[in-house]
Amino acid sequence: MPVEIHLKEGQKLTDLNDLLYEQFGFKGVYLFEQFCNQAAVGDFCDICTKDKVYLNAIIDRSVLVSVNSVNRGGIEGFYEVTSNVAIVYDGNKEAAIDFKDIVALYPMPGGDPNEDDLLGVDMDEADDLMGQSDRTIREMITDHYKCKDEGETDKFVRRFLA
Repeated sequence: MPVEIHLKEGQKLTDLNDLLYEQFGFKGVYLFEQFCNQAAVGDFCDICTKDKVYLNAIIDRSVLVSVNSVNRGGIEGFYEVTSNVAIVYDGNKEAAIDFKDIVALYPMPGGDPNEDDLLGVDMDEADDLMGQSDRTIREMITDHYKCKDEGETDKFVRRFLA
């Protein structure tokens, strides 16, 4: 019996991945995988949404239970269970976010990097291309973290690279 349960749950995840791939392509599947992993481990991450950046966020694990309830009902069911996901960020602030508004998620194991790690960052890496894109790390960080000037960009590039 336990094997059948695992197979059934595995099929749910496969169906969900297929749904996400149809709607968002590989990036959406990868982003959701990161999102679920961060919720499962309860560690810090920076969540960049369309409107705001949440530093040192922890995603409420209860979203994982909700995700298991998504069936072949389509993207609307997915949006329903990934809306108003509770997070705690910046120490003790609370917010609710919608997965569909997330632009990027950056794991920050243990929270803020320490000062030595930040100072030890090789800023030349900021001009490396990020992933398969034609954009540099600096360009992506400027966009995702909504940086207003070069000083702010450098701060978040160091944070990302540390």
